[in-house]
Amino acid sequence: MVCIISLCKHRLHEEEFVRPVAEIAEEFEDVRIIRKANVSGEKVIICGTALKDFEYLNRDYSWVLKARLILGICAGYQVLANLLSASLSKIERIGVHKVKCVEPDSVVGKEDFKAYFLHKLALKDTSFNRSVVQRLAVCNNEIAAFKAGKIYGLSFHPEVLNPDIIERFLTFETLENL
Repeated sequence: MVCIISLCKHRLHEEEFVRPVAEIAEEFEDVRIIRKANVSGEKVIICGTALKDFEYLNRDYSWVLKARLILGICAGYQVLANLLSASLSKIERIGVHKVKCVEPDSVVGKEDFKAYFLHKLALKDTSFNRSVVQRLAVCNNEIAAFKAGKIYGLSFHPEVLNPDIIERFLTFETLENL
């Protein structure tokens, strides 16, 4: 079972930010979409939301850490960065940009790629504790992908150009595979 968390303030936005992720995930596992605390032991994907929607940053998502494996996409990346006490910076990036892999990884990959971005906040390449958070990929001065134990964060939207990243995330059964 994969639990997909919607951070969308308006349910209509879920058509753009949650449904595409759910459709990819449904090819691999049963999917449950939730909006409030209700996970234990599952794989979790925290989806993005609209560019001007920031309400999720004022909510407590510490309960998500009960999950077995976590992937945060865009706004989900920002939620995870906050849970890891990493400082988000005002970095606006919209559109398709080149992502440089700096650390080979089973989920993100090892080759550079292009990804679709839609955000106003991200981690600067120098703004976090590298003993806790491992940077996997960068886009200019921003951390495009990070890993911290069972947590993966992507500042871009893999459901647009890189569904293989979501597919690789979903195929892991244990942390030993990471």
